[in-house]
Amino acid sequence: MFTLRNLRAQLETWLHENPHWLRDRGVLALDMVRLEWADIAAFDGKAKPALRPEDLLEVDAAKLQLGIQPYVQLLELHYPVDDLLLEVKDGDDTPDPASNAVQERRKHSKVRAVAKLEPEQIFLAVHRLDFSVYLRRVESEEFALLRALRRGKTVERAIEMAFRRSLVPAADRAAFVQHSFQTWATLGWFWRPDTNVRGGKVHAERA
Repeated sequence: MFTLRNLRAQLETWLHENPHWLRDRGVLALDMVRLEWADIAAFDGKAKPALRPEDLLEVDAAKLQLGIQPYVQLLELHYPVDDLLLEVKDGDDTPDPASNAVQERRKHSKVRAVAKLEPEQIFLAVHRLDFSVYLRRVESEEFALLRALRRGKTVERAIEMAFRRSLVPAADRAAFVQHSFQTWATLGWFWRPDTNVRGGKVHAERA
């Protein structure tokens, strides 16, 4: 069965066979390792009781702070290792040995193709939902907002920081923030003080 560990092993093998790429493309291997660790952390991480609407009653909006669930992992990547994972995973469960050989060649081809890409900024949230793990790309503003909230910034301050260098037009920012917060609340990413729960099996998919 295909796993993130298998993909990392293939990547390490390819880099070993092509050492001239290692100096410039070692970042790709690091991205893969970080994705693997995030997958494990999202799977095993604690889940605090989700925030409820009544938890926000009588809260001073200017001082409002929202916690981000410990199992939500925020990654700033340089290569599309999330897409690579999903592409090489497709068709991995075939029982036919001949088909397996074809799949292995296809996986190596995918790794080589990604290794030749120019680096770019990719923001990824790895999270758990209904006992499964998902990979969800987010915009740079979402990433900055989530990271600021996790660092204990108030909602007001976090929004200010997220749009400091943003290209999102000022007129569209309120709707952007509203949509983001609604999405995260639906996914259960916000927590309220209470006891901890945990658990779940893992599936790597795009949410």
